[in-house]
Amino acid sequence: MKRHPILLTIFLILAGISACIDPFNPPEVNNSDRYLVYDGYLQANGTDTSWITLSRTQRLQETFKPMPEIAASVSVHSASGQAYTFLPDPVQPGVYYLPPADFNRAEPYRLSIKLRDGKTYESSEQHLLISPDIDSISYEIKGNDGVQVYAHTHDPAGKTLFYKWTYDETWEYAAPMVSMLEVIDKKIVPREISVFKCWDDFRATNINVFTTATLSKDVVRFQPIVYIPISTNKLYWKYSINVKQQALSREGFDYWTEIARNTETNGSIFDPFPSQVSGNITCVTDPKEKVFGYFTGGVTKSERIFITEALGRSPVCFGVDTMSGRDVLNSTMLISNQLPFPDGRYIVAPGNCLDCRTQGGTLNRPSFWR
Repeated sequence: MKRHPILLTIFLILAGISACIDPFNPPEVNNSDRYLVYDGYLQANGTDTSWITLSRTQRLQETFKPMPEIAASVSVHSASGQAYTFLPDPVQPGVYYLPPADFNRAEPYRLSIKLRDGKTYESSEQHLLISPDIDSISYEIKGNDGVQVYAHTHDPAGKTLFYKWTYDETWEYAAPMVSMLEVIDKKIVPREISVFKCWDDFRATNINVFTTATLSKDVVRFQPIVYIPISTNKLYWKYSINVKQQALSREGFDYWTEIARNTETNGSIFDPFPSQVSGNITCVTDPKEKVFGYFTGGVTKSERIFITEALGRSPVCFGVDTMSGRDVLNSTMLISNQLPFPDGRYIVAPGNCLDCRTQGGTLNRPSFWR
């Protein structure tokens, strides 16, 4: 009987706490406005194509892909009046490209965007920044768990100070079994194109920046680029990573640092609260309109390495069987090979055992592969 007052007290306390909790729905979360988002980089080395993407913001609870901004007029203008016009990508809506062009690195450039509705946007003038060379890309095997990739660089002149890295990774893999035969026009014939080996790739979207402004020398050592878990099996056959390095202005560094702080924190109460990120692009026709993105450009330096440590496990196949020729013609199973006579039956298996494309890659061997 003595426990009842205690339980009642606890219940009243909890009820009081819950009654004090009101839902918090800030207007930024529920705002239905779709602001323009710019993402891109002006490649100024004369050999690389420049790519930019224009899209619209979306609310936090929306899970679909951002809406692309199509049919826009996009150009870059030098301080002396030279104009460079971007072309719309015919395959990717909202993506625009500028073929390799020679830029005068001694003068600044600004971005100009005109949308279908007549709204125009411009960036502040930005000087093109040349990244120092990447000294090397190294990696370290972390026990049986994964591989950590690092970048190393330095600026002998001590003028870069602010760095940003991105990367593309490509890996080779194979199906568990080899398919020697296939069915064409209801006939079993030798397979002309092998589907045993494939290549897949991934382009990083995370934000990776660092500054040496507080260091005694403009030197970067062991900058983490990516951690590759062995469980992904990307490292079992052959893996390659192409690390790209760009120099930033202090303002550009502050922008990307703030973007990273707002998008890549864990969401705990100890994380910094999201802030209003301000780039260097404004709406000319409506100065009060928010615009997201930071226009910059220069010379990107890159370095590619291959990793052939054979880390991972051999792929396993389930569902291997044998069939007669007649059954094979009426089956969705793929053919590995034919058993020796006099049996004459065929070794068959599901597509994921014999066709590497079922795992997401393609048969196209990259031009840089070795």
